[in-house]
Amino acid sequence: MQVAVGHLTTDGEHVGQLELRLARPARDILATGAPARLVELVTGWPEDIVDLEIVEGVVSSSLLIPGGASPVVDAERVRDLVGRLRVVFGALLPVATLYR
Repeated sequence: MQVAVGHLTTDGEHVGQLELRLARPARDILATGAPARLVELVTGWPEDIVDLEIVEGVVSSSLLIPGGASPVVDAERVRDLVGRLRVVFGALLPVATLYR
């Protein structure tokens, strides 16, 4: 199950030039040189969250679903993934100040 947060046309300029593609984000983020806040967020992700992409204002990732004849998607896990992606997206946005 793949989930994406952000919007290509409106958020890309705000997120900056950071572009990442990580097959196993919790493990792979350490070798990227990504901002410390992002590393802190992603290293705590469960191993079943894979394929993190941050491209042009869109943050996406996939949740591995157990195989079998009748795979079951846990709605709570999907909500958790959406929440994690929203936090990552928020961490990429510039901080507003009183003088902005």
